[in-house]
Amino acid sequence: MRFYLSLLMSSFITPVWASYDTVYFDSSSCPVLENNNTLIFDGVRAKGSGITLNDALRLEYNFDLPSLNFNLGNTIKYPKIGVFNGYH
Repeated sequence: MRFYLSLLMSSFITPVWASYDTVYFDSSSCPVLENNNTLIFDGVRAKGSGITLNDALRLEYNFDLPSLNFNLGNTIKYPKIGVFNGYH
C-alpha cells in the first residue's frame, strides 16, 4: 500500500520535482479532493530554486478527463512560514 501511495504521489509532483532539488511531504501534506476534480497538497516542503524548508507550497492538480491525468494547475508559495499546517 505504501509503495503504491509513493508512486501516486510521485506522479503528481514530477513537474515540481524538475525545478526543486528535494520535495518533502509530511502529515499536513495529505491530499484533499475539492470540487470532484481538484487534488490539493497543502504544506509541501521543498529545497532549491529559491525555496527553503522554511517555505511551504500549496500544489493544486486539476483532473483532465480526456487524458485521464492530473495536471499541475496552480502553485502557491508561503514564504518563511516555518511550521505550517493548512488545517489551523
